[in-house]
Amino acid sequence: MHPTLAGRPYQSITGGAYCRRIDFAVGDTPLDTITPMSGFPVKTSLEVRFRDLDPLGHVNNAVYLSYAELGRRHYFRAVEVDFDGGSMVLARAEVDFSRPILIDERVEVFSRVVSVGNTSLKNLCEIRADGELAARLLGVVVWLEGGRPARVPDVLRERIRRLEAAVGNVVAGLEL
Repeated sequence: MHPTLAGRPYQSITGGAYCRRIDFAVGDTPLDTITPMSGFPVKTSLEVRFRDLDPLGHVNNAVYLSYAELGRRHYFRAVEVDFDGGSMVLARAEVDFSRPILIDERVEVFSRVVSVGNTSLKNLCEIRADGELAARLLGVVVWLEGGRPARVPDVLRERIRRLEAAVGNVVAGLEL
């Protein structure tokens, strides 16, 4: 796995590829209305494991959510989320499958945050296999404190805004 931040490798991970510019214009619309317009600041490369496959030799549909989870984790690592007293939980996931993924294909997960509300944010992931769109996922992630929804911390909001701005994105709810 080789995550990148704003198109450049981050931390001490070597061999990271540069993030391709793939654009989306996202508001509060359903996933199927999202069209290319802005970049993804974080890319995670991964290898398909044999256990990811279904009996037909394709990656099982449920595994796409695990791939998106990994991309989301790398995104929040890039913004240096401080979980002191808080945590996040995926509350909703919407997936559009475009094509199957096979075992020997190169898989990349592109991640970004498209909007931030009071207690939640929307995370968009694109999963590509050998450079072709395999799935697009939109997740709603809720910030929790003491096990209850709480306001997304201002420091996290600012870090997300800066990371997205580095690739030319404006996040709904974080406009200046």
